[in-house]
Amino acid sequence: MVTEKITAVILAGGRASRMGGNDKGLLPFKDRPLIEHILSAIEGKVDNIIINANRNLDQYRRYGYPVVSDEIADFAGPLAGILASMRAATTDAIITLPCDTPFISSDYIERMHHASTGASGAIACHDGEIEPLFVLLPCRLEISLSEYLASGRRKARDWMASIDSAEVDFSDQIEMFKNFNTPDELNSTGAAS
Repeated sequence: MVTEKITAVILAGGRASRMGGNDKGLLPFKDRPLIEHILSAIEGKVDNIIINANRNLDQYRRYGYPVVSDEIADFAGPLAGILASMRAATTDAIITLPCDTPFISSDYIERMHHASTGASGAIACHDGEIEPLFVLLPCRLEISLSEYLASGRRKARDWMASIDSAEVDFSDQIEMFKNFNTPDELNSTGAAS
């Protein structure tokens, strides 16, 4: 186990409007729901896991982990899920993973944890681009995030730019950031078989 001070948060709370409104985490990919690929990659690497979801809560609960919904109504975006998860976590920090990225690197959590030492957090990047939903954040940033969202702002990239985060280069594993936004993208990569 990498650390007992980090909770992994699977972000599955989106509206998925480009996916026809279907709940992304539960869509089949290679014979099992997308969320199961994420769970397989992280189980045993952190002490706690939270699933952030805003619908199909019973289906997510069957995985045996706490399911936390956004406290801000109307699908306010991934930062709302991050904030709710920070408040629910019993650890010092959380590390996030979008539910529609089934190619998570086996050393994602370890590399992010190692890089965050001495910084306020860590953010994954590749080829000079940050990935604002692949972050390790101390839960003490809850106040900053709460104030940002209360102001009506929602862009994850902008909030991440306002905090002290170490950038962790995953250019050697860029495939882990591949996600699915439309049924065609999912089907073209071998979804339901």
